[in-house]
Amino acid sequence: MLADSVTGDVRLLESCLHNLLLQARISGQEVTEEMAMEVIRTVARVKPSLGLDEIISLVCRSFDLTLNQLASKSRRQELVVARNTAFFLLRKHTDLTLEQIGERFNRRHSTVIKGITSAENEMKRHSALGGQIEHAVNLIERSSKARG
Repeated sequence: MLADSVTGDVRLLESCLHNLLLQARISGQEVTEEMAMEVIRTVARVKPSLGLDEIISLVCRSFDLTLNQLASKSRRQELVVARNTAFFLLRKHTDLTLEQIGERFNRRHSTVIKGITSAENEMKRHSALGGQIEHAVNLIERSSKARG
């Protein structure tokens, strides 16, 4: 039932399963269909905070780029950083798979993974580049909260 209801994101499905098992353990009961439905309803209430087009638009504005530049094959550092920031935000704020994110940018899912990891590592290191990524992420997330 969970797998049929929670599609597109294995991490979300895994989280639902863990929540269901935890709920059963805490209540001292066997897992029931009613418990599973409650977990599914909880997940259904959690909507992505930003959509794909909105994230791409905000990244383009934050990095002063056009959509064509962002999706281009160019490996110029400022484009790679902006692209990696978009990958990071899309993974964080949407339920898109890595493959779906990659398709939007004409990239493979492995490129998306590397980009997300690169952005996360730069932010953890607090490097100048990490600061730039973190600043853009914060601006974009604040912008979305102000509208929502």
